[in-house]
Amino acid sequence: MADSTAIANTALVISIVALFVTTAQLLSQIFSTAEGYRRCQPSVIGPWANLTKRKWRWSSFRFETLVVTPEIVLGSPSEFRRTMAMPEILELLSIIPKRSDDRLNYTNDVDQVDISTDPSIALEAPAISQTLPVLFNRTRSWDFMPPDVVRPFASTRVTYLAIIALRMGMTWKRFEPEQGALEAEGNGHSLNSVLIRALGTVVRYTPSIIHKTGPFMVISYLHYPESMLVPDSSAHVETPQADRMWFGILPANKSLVHIITDFPIGDYDSIYAMLDKMDPSRKSSEALAKVAPSLLGFNDIIPMLAPWMRQRGTTVNKIPAVTYDPRGITCFSGPRDVFLSKLHERIASAGSSVPQDEVGCKPETLPKVFSEQPLISIHQRLNKIMTLHQQIATMGFHDPTLQERRIAYYDLLQTNYDLTTEYFLIWTNGIDYSSPLSYFELVKTHVVRAVTVRERALKYFEQDPGTSEMSAAMMVYWDDIPYYQKVMQEKGFTDRDQVEEAWIVLMFRAILWSHAHVFDHRQTPLPTRYYGSSIPVYIG
Repeated sequence: MADSTAIANTALVISIVALFVTTAQLLSQIFSTAEGYRRCQPSVIGPWANLTKRKWRWSSFRFETLVVTPEIVLGSPSEFRRTMAMPEILELLSIIPKRSDDRLNYTNDVDQVDISTDPSIALEAPAISQTLPVLFNRTRSWDFMPPDVVRPFASTRVTYLAIIALRMGMTWKRFEPEQGALEAEGNGHSLNSVLIRALGTVVRYTPSIIHKTGPFMVISYLHYPESMLVPDSSAHVETPQADRMWFGILPANKSLVHIITDFPIGDYDSIYAMLDKMDPSRKSSEALAKVAPSLLGFNDIIPMLAPWMRQRGTTVNKIPAVTYDPRGITCFSGPRDVFLSKLHERIASAGSSVPQDEVGCKPETLPKVFSEQPLISIHQRLNKIMTLHQQIATMGFHDPTLQERRIAYYDLLQTNYDLTTEYFLIWTNGIDYSSPLSYFELVKTHVVRAVTVRERALKYFEQDPGTSEMSAAMMVYWDDIPYYQKVMQEKGFTDRDQVEEAWIVLMFRAILWSHAHVFDHRQTPLPTRYYGSSIPVYIG
């Protein structure tokens, strides 16, 4: 009897073990139907694994793996929200250029530099119009993963990837999204792509242990505190307008230009096409083709049509090169000096005189640009800017470049720039913006003539071999004032003195813009057709 009881107990234990093993095997088989789940573990995708789910499908009696990964876009700060990220994505986002504290100093920097106390200057926080990387959660089913994919991937669009890479200091060595060929490197980072069947372009981001990023020198960001970040001057203006310039698109100043919103000028074909629209006779495009690759004269269109991009309260003023060499005549100090000298002669010829103590004049004696003496006002204001620049040069800076000047200097430029905007709004008041008498027509008149400036500047070289090409070009511009008056008169604006005054304000405006922005020449403009492209790119 005892033996039979022992045998029964042994059989029961064996049966229970067998049941347990069978049940475990059954559960293992059921859970193993969740294809790809093991590739979504924390060891593979980090904290994103917490969002991975298995969903039971009764129709096929199996589990479906649902994995959440980020989609990276560029949006406004109001859209920005913190979220978990896969290791590579976390690093990529953490090293995208940010503005260091010393470059966002909103204290009254004016008191530290003599700027002749202009009451219209106010240091205020910049308008929030930046585009920052934003993460959106995207739930994907592993059922639709191609067999070549071994781990989840983040996604973005080719436009966003191009801009983010450029902001990080990389240069595109190959940019052919339609062929799935993307390659960028620089500043300690690299991107390489591979084309996966049934999916598309997958990019692999590789950081270096020690790399230079944006306004910081980051040394293994995972292990070193923020106090070790070293400021750098490679940060870019991060606005939608600046983003377009990476693709050779010149954004228009919407407050003055209401006919056309964007101007593609990233390659010579686009430039010639734009000149042909301005000058149907095609003489301007033919003249520019003779001096190619030089864009001297044509580049004046950039500071004249582009909006102001540098924001108050910061010295971050680097913007993309919208052409292969976007620097125009107004970018240099020589033409600025010539402009001031010619303006002085113009004021004297009109029987007026410029106050001797221009820079030290009191704010209440400084006339507005739209006053009864606009030319004298411009002369005084430009003189004040030049004096401030000279003061900065004596304050310990080894080279007062565009990115080493004080915030007060840039705010002074912007204040005067805003006054020129108000001037042209008054000039066109009561006139339909679609009429030939618009601000855009004045810019067209100047640019169409300016493309021939190089050949016509030779006479000044013959007279004075020491004259620079840029300074000679500014002299030619002043000689062309009768031409501007004639063309604008043909378009219906008969007040010749008003045309002359408006052109002088236009040049003053271009000088202000050019001296407040610096171009990044690392990257030639990317093909315009890829701006706003919805071609998907996956980061894996």
